[in-house]
Amino acid sequence: MAEFKVLRLMFGIVLTIYGAAYLLWGWYYTEIGKNEATTQGVIRQAYVGSKSSTYEYSFQVGSTYLYDSDSQCETGPPRHPCKVGTSVVVHYDRLNPSHSLLNQYGVESRQDLHLAKWTVAVGLVLLLSLYVQARLEGNTESHDEPGDDSPEDVAEILHVVPDTKRRRG
Repeated sequence: MAEFKVLRLMFGIVLTIYGAAYLLWGWYYTEIGKNEATTQGVIRQAYVGSKSSTYEYSFQVGSTYLYDSDSQCETGPPRHPCKVGTSVVVHYDRLNPSHSLLNQYGVESRQDLHLAKWTVAVGLVLLLSLYVQARLEGNTESHDEPGDDSPEDVAEILHVVPDTKRRRG
């Protein structure tokens, strides 16, 4: 039973921290989205695995050429696979063009905030349930029957009596 409590505690803490991180990313993407601009880019490298993918792309803002990577690739209405040489829309921060994505910042923000909402909620419910359980278990242990005091449970009372006899010397 104790192992289950520890597991719930660890899982609750991890979910809450994980959700808080996604909350910060969602907020960050929301802020960048206020200055979002788009340009055309080209996929330079594509690493597509069974569990994750990375797409490296290049794009130009003014006279500056930039390179970045993203784990998602959106090619627009006629969904074509993102292969090397594919033209893509790059969403970037006008104030700092090196911050870019292959997806809209608003979409990324909503996805991260949605994930954060659920992971923080589940993590806090786990932690709250542990707290309530601990409080209930603590209350049942402290409500013993009257007269059921063992010698270890009884507090020792100390009586201090002043010395009324003064010694003369």
